[in-house]
Amino acid sequence: SFVRYKDSMNNEGIEYIVEESTDLRTWTNITSVGQIDLDKSSGGSKEGSDKGGGMERVVYKSTGQAKDGSRVFLRLRVRTK
Repeated sequence: SFVRYKDSMNNEGIEYIVEESTDLRTWTNITSVGQIDLDKSSGGSKEGSDKGGGMERVVYKSTGQAKDGSRVFLRLRVRTK
């Protein structure tokens, strides 16, 4: 989980990229990483939890399967567009 600007308040053009790895060397931005809907009243639009001041807490989870008992790691990259 992390706190980020809501899309409507992201005037700086900050991009949040969640990536996945099984070896901590090779990172990929793949579809098996998805945001969990924290705001159940949003109708499933994957909303975060409002923290005020234009910020929200979001939670991402890997839906991919680890092979042979290996671990799956997630990381967050932040950059400006």
